[in-house]
Amino acid sequence: MPHRATLRTTLRTTLRTTLRTTLRLPLLMFLLALAPRMAAAQTPSVSGPPMQIDAQLRARLITSMERDLKALATVQQSHRGANQEFANTFERGAIKGVKLSPSPGVTVTLTYVTKTTFAARATHDWLPGRSCVMKVGPVAASRVPTTTNEKKLPTRDGVSVCDTK
Repeated sequence: MPHRATLRTTLRTTLRTTLRTTLRLPLLMFLLALAPRMAAAQTPSVSGPPMQIDAQLRARLITSMERDLKALATVQQSHRGANQEFANTFERGAIKGVKLSPSPGVTVTLTYVTKTTFAARATHDWLPGRSCVMKVGPVAASRVPTTTNEKKLPTRDGVSVCDTK
């Protein structure tokens, strides 16, 4: 009959080996299932504006809004040439209108449209409370858009004005 200490050591080793092999797979599966959640929780967010927007970045964002309004004027003129009227909507799927791809973060809105005139506003996600506006054609005074912050009015057709403060 084996010695008691030897039996105890053998039993301990067997139990340890059994626990390691039987727990290893479920533990590994649990950790693998949890890993994507842990990685997602640790991934820094890249959305949203920077904490501080300096004058140079603000100028670039305003330029992108102006550029998008100018692009809108160009595609609207093309649409008018082909259809004898300005489009009153943007093309989306089956909805026909003018096709415009604004810069990242820029939203362009047609604020007023008739067959011979239109007005629009551009905003940027990173510049809350600021906008650029434009008009083309004889927009009625009550329909001419103003910038959000400084209440500037566009005075020349196809030339945007923007909040700068």
